[in-house]
Amino acid sequence: MTRLIPQQSLAWKALGLLVISFAVYQNLWVIDARGFFMADDWGTLHAAQFRSWDRLYNFTLLPRTFYLDRPVGIAVIKIAYDLFGINYSAFGFVWLLLHLLNCYLIFLFTRNYLSRTGAFAASILSGVWFSANTALGWFAAINDIICATFCLATLVLHQSAIRRRSAFLFILQIAAQILAIRSKEIALGLVIPVFLTGILLEKLKIREALRFNVSNILLTMVYTVQYLSVRLNESFNSD
Repeated sequence: MTRLIPQQSLAWKALGLLVISFAVYQNLWVIDARGFFMADDWGTLHAAQFRSWDRLYNFTLLPRTFYLDRPVGIAVIKIAYDLFGINYSAFGFVWLLLHLLNCYLIFLFTRNYLSRTGAFAASILSGVWFSANTALGWFAAINDIICATFCLATLVLHQSAIRRRSAFLFILQIAAQILAIRSKEIALGLVIPVFLTGILLEKLKIREALRFNVSNILLTMVYTVQYLSVRLNESFNSD
């Protein structure tokens, strides 16, 4: 089977380093000391300051509320605040690292299907596209960045699991998918690109692709039912 990461060459390593360097250069404004927290950043920081870990969020596997039950993102905020206080540049540095990781995950995923130029272009566009990078300087939007990280990790791990027929990688993929959903509910739709990766990119037959995606489909169904159940309970209680 084809390996997830093709044989490393100097050209591929240089392109990966160039992607990261260019994304850093284009987003240095994030760590500029002249910037500062804004809007609902302060509400998130207030929670990080005055709520203990056990009161901050109930870190449950399944959601207990329909909206803003996103413990993964708030945990990142809490850790960053405990480490850096209100040091804006330090927050920006952490967020920039997450952004660079996302760019590199795109590079890892696309270089198995595109030319070096194509993989480089996809990664660079993800790194510098202004409208998509708003969350970099808006720390309360951590859920967008961290959800993207786990969504991309899910795709890369699924790709690797298919190629290597590795049960361990499938388990890691499920873990990444759960973290993505608990970062932001939009990740419930992740099952679609994961399934299409097998059919369109890995050239699997539909039956084989379904077999590789049984756990993803069941996981999505469980979380969808849970969210709907929570929403109905909230509606009944409000009445």
